[in-house]
Amino acid sequence: MEEVVRQDILSVISQAEIYIREHNTAGLKELSDHTIHNSSIFQDQDSVIMAVVIYSLSKIMEKSDGNFSQHVLAALSYARSNLVLRKEKEYRDFMKKLIDYISKTDS
Repeated sequence: MEEVVRQDILSVISQAEIYIREHNTAGLKELSDHTIHNSSIFQDQDSVIMAVVIYSLSKIMEKSDGNFSQHVLAALSYARSNLVLRKEKEYRDFMKKLIDYISKTDS
């Protein structure tokens, strides 16, 4: 993963955690727009996955309960930790699991 992408994703995760704690759906929507824009610029798998996750969260948070928020916060924290430690395979594997969890929650 390119360093600029890694740094951007770390920033996005940190901002998403703040918006989720505050239940700030407008902030998540704005962050979603940012990640979609970045995925079109970077055109890499990690940016696209992050864009999908943040977009999905922005939609689900509008109708979710506190349990969902707590689970997602824990998941994002774990993903961030792996990325900080440069454990890219673990990060990617976990992000795919997070997408699966979001898909099941949204259905």
